Amino acid sequence: MADMEEDKAATESPLSNGERLVSMLDHIEKRVETLRDHARVLDEEKDVLLGLLHSVQSNKDIDSVSPGEREEIGITFERLLSRCLSVEINISTIRNEQQQQALDKTNQMLRELSLKVHNNVLGCKELVQLYLNACLSEATGPFDQNFQKVLLECTGDDQKKIRKRLQDYLQVVETSECELQTNSLLVD
Repeated sequence: MADMEEDKAATESPLSNGERLVSMLDHIEKRVETLRDHARVLDEEKDVLLGLLHSVQSNKDIDSVSPGEREEIGITFERLLSRCLSVEINISTIRNEQQQQALDKTNQMLRELSLKVHNNVLGCKELVQLYLNACLSEATGPFDQNFQKVLLECTGDDQKKIRKRLQDYLQVVETSECELQTNSLLVD
């Protein structure tokens, strides 16, 4: 009779030791993902700050300031650049062999795209858009099927990073396009 009461008490307990440990691990997993998300946000903020610093450096207004101000701006720029570059955020992604091969292939395709963008910024806008559309769950237009096939073999984290790189490429292309249109208006 005592054994039956112990069995009954054990089955009525809210959580077994195993269930409690699994619950703890689930909670820890959520916190780890939150930590990784925060690290990604910080890494993106670093990229934004570096972009802002480079836009200040290449700003045409720099030519209109006095030599003393230019020197002060240059010193401040170098200090901020060094401080920003001193922040290192490393989020490792665990990949199997197939995912690593897919990432390597995707990176090769992006290097080739980068060279094309560098050589002919405006002529590559359509290709950048095709690659970017391949990254979207619901493409907003035509997409490159070969790129999408390789991309889908990458990890989810890698797919997000690749989409971000392509968005940056597209922004560079569109900014260059606007600058060229503005310059052509000034020439005419």
